[in-house]
Amino acid sequence: MNSFVAEAGLPSDIGADATGTVTIETILQEKQAFDTSLNFEKLGLEDQDRGWSAPAPYKPTVLASIPSRSNILSISILELSVASANSARKYVVVTTADRKLHLLDPSSPTCDLVHTLSTFQDSPILDILAIDQQHILVASMSGKLTLYNTVHDKIIDERKDHSKYVVKIVSRSEEDSLWVASAGWDSKVIVYRMSGSGVRIGQPAATLTLPSIPETLAFVPSPDGTKPVLLVARRDSTCLHYYSMPDRGSDTLSLLGRQNLAPHSNAWISFTPSDVQICPTGEHLHTEFI
Repeated sequence: MNSFVAEAGLPSDIGADATGTVTIETILQEKQAFDTSLNFEKLGLEDQDRGWSAPAPYKPTVLASIPSRSNILSISILELSVASANSARKYVVVTTADRKLHLLDPSSPTCDLVHTLSTFQDSPILDILAIDQQHILVASMSGKLTLYNTVHDKIIDERKDHSKYVVKIVSRSEEDSLWVASAGWDSKVIVYRMSGSGVRIGQPAATLTLPSIPETLAFVPSPDGTKPVLLVARRDSTCLHYYSMPDRGSDTLSLLGRQNLAPHSNAWISFTPSDVQICPTGEHLHTEFI
């Protein structure tokens, strides 16, 4: 051990602890455990012995009704009113790289195409949010947010506060207003407070500049039941960051804390939470990673 420390040019007390049990053997054991962890993250170990807790669907439904050969950029299920229908109903909303937005009927066996919108956006749509049954908020690659009326088929409002892709938009109701937050590849999170009788995006209520690109957002309930809390996941970070909403007259998002999803990891491989959703049966979080 002394020869190893001397040849490596390390301090003489390197690796010392209260028990004084650090030896060449313990270092080799730790290295072996590290290699096993690294191999598991790369390839997986004993995966053949793992199974689904519930049977997974084995007969997929292939949707061949989308009249586009472009890449699909987002899929969501929204309840909307359109001019061709008498009442609001649920649609599978699909956006594609050719700047089109498709409404599919989930009640039909193959999700038949109901309507396609193709003229209201200047770049591909990356995310979409329903403000109510006849207004949708659309985020695009150009950095623009567009508020669109699906019944009258017209643009209500537009803003371009991001300089690059807007990859995620989320909302949360609070009394007489609606919080809307957007995440862009310009390393910014912008918060809007939509209120009043007219539906407009309005000026940003707060802007948060981050050290890396935000990948996803989610509003989660506050423990004290007051304002909602904004959860932010950043690229190359294994943490979920929690921010408080600004008070009236303030434009600051305050960091409340962070939660490390891999607190004991010693591997060189990092991951980023790519999507976070509130579980529909409770207040638990469901997280996907890249």
